[in-house]
Amino acid sequence: RDKYKANLQEKVRKLLDDIEEIEAEEEARYGDKDYPEVGEGKTINKEALQKTADKISEKLRKDPQNQKLKKAYRQENFTYLQEKDQYLCPQGKVLSYQFTKDVPSYNGYQSTRRVYGCADCEGCPVKTDCTKSKYNRRIYIGVELQEMRKTARGLLTSPEGVKMRPQRPIEVEAVYGRLKGNWGFRRFLNTHPFSSNFTH
Repeated sequence: RDKYKANLQEKVRKLLDDIEEIEAEEEARYGDKDYPEVGEGKTINKEALQKTADKISEKLRKDPQNQKLKKAYRQENFTYLQEKDQYLCPQGKVLSYQFTKDVPSYNGYQSTRRVYGCADCEGCPVKTDCTKSKYNRRIYIGVELQEMRKTARGLLTSPEGVKMRPQRPIEVEAVYGRLKGNWGFRRFLNTHPFSSNFTH
């Protein structure tokens, strides 16, 4: 623990030194290479603009959220029937609650999942697209996780969220890129006994 603490303190000292050095710089640096070039006559370079548009289209196409919506048989696309506590698959089959299961994550965190299953998937024309299992389809629902995602999505799509979102790549991403990529900080924990006892 002492070795870990000393190593972490050294990283924090280096971080603070670098921050002071950055603050002393007079010239701000931005990602100009990601934007279309502008010629001498203030006219936009059409070729550069097209390349930028293609990049944006490619990013949208690969966006995991868009891919999820395209896959009809992902559990995100099942309809929840709150009155009966059941889910309805795109083919109209009912998935009823079966049991609750504790699922450990890769770092040991325990989360609870409610398991819903279909009574009979035999003869379903899309079973091979819906599940790889030879048994009936099951889905694992994390109620708390869903609520947190719903809240986060609501904040992101709110008028204030839409207004703040364009500021993220300018004000946040560069800072976190430097913290994670250049300085090696991969995780920040507030629960450690000496997490707030660093001195510069």
